[in-house]
Amino acid sequence: MRTAFITILIEAVFLAERFSAIFRQAVDNHATAGEISLVLLLASPEIFDLALAFAILMGVYQVLLRVREDRELLVMSSAGMGIYRLVGALLGLALLAQGASLFVSGALGPAAQYAQRSILFNAKYRTLREGSAVSQFYFFRDHVVFVEPKAKGTDARHLFIWERRAGMDRIITVNDATLDGPDNAGRLSLQMRDFLAYDFDAGTLDRSGVPRASAVTAIGASNVTQQLRFEDVLSFDRRGSAAGEWTLLELLGVLPPPSPLGYAEEKALGERAARSLLCLLAPLLASLAIAFTTRATQTFALPLACLVLLGLDALSSALISTVIPMGTNALLATLGFGSLTLLAGLAVGVVRSQRALVRPALARA
Repeated sequence: MRTAFITILIEAVFLAERFSAIFRQAVDNHATAGEISLVLLLASPEIFDLALAFAILMGVYQVLLRVREDRELLVMSSAGMGIYRLVGALLGLALLAQGASLFVSGALGPAAQYAQRSILFNAKYRTLREGSAVSQFYFFRDHVVFVEPKAKGTDARHLFIWERRAGMDRIITVNDATLDGPDNAGRLSLQMRDFLAYDFDAGTLDRSGVPRASAVTAIGASNVTQQLRFEDVLSFDRRGSAAGEWTLLELLGVLPPPSPLGYAEEKALGERAARSLLCLLAPLLASLAIAFTTRATQTFALPLACLVLLGLDALSSALISTVIPMGTNALLATLGFGSLTLLAGLAVGVVRSQRALVRPALARA
């Protein structure tokens, strides 16, 4: 319970820091309040693996400190229960924490990132199709569309379109436009009524779109239907276009990957593995911090242990960037060997500090 509370607290701090960026992105896509809340919630797995490592460290430290000062560890040691049982229990907890970290970062996290992108895309498409309360510009590769909000009491929407063509600029005005679809083939149908198009020689429009010369040609129609491909209006990259959307099994090659493995994907694999290994080290690091906690050091023993864990995270990030060119196998082997070395060192340190670990050392001793 204590570990869960600390994890939630760290997640809350992270989401508070990310709120302004997520809110700005959601507003730009005209998301509703419910969609903004859902996107914010789906952002929580991004920091879960690191938050869990710190929560395990602080939770184990606080529990062991209370047990030690209540002389429970001393009683168990006097009854013949050696330090190895404690180390074994801590390793069991570490393995559970590592499994939870890999599950969230390797399965839930990628699904959450893809869901965020889907929610924002759906909000943007809904606004494009149904209209927004304010006028809106839409920028495409070779044309710009200005859409006015719906007129009061009607579904009519006015359009102003600038289109760049070979040797000319085309200006289109539409008094009433509706967008239908997409159909089974992924095509959208743009219905335009009271359609007027003006073609100008290239260079006769200034930057504000005001013509410096009369139109070369003018075209008018009462009703025009334009078939559009969905991807020409709004693009939505397939799942896996970002490394954060790859699952752990896809990164390891167990499942077919969305695309060939690149630098970003190998880095994502290394970061997820490294942070799961921090969860493996955290309980033993907390036990070692308990052994060095006395009345003189109780104010900074836990912060120092957190600083060590944070330093290991920074060191692993630098190591990942260095080892990636050697390949995925070399990356995983380096992280595994380094973690096992640190784990063995911490275990030896806890065993050698057995007396300091079980003996009360604070004011009640």
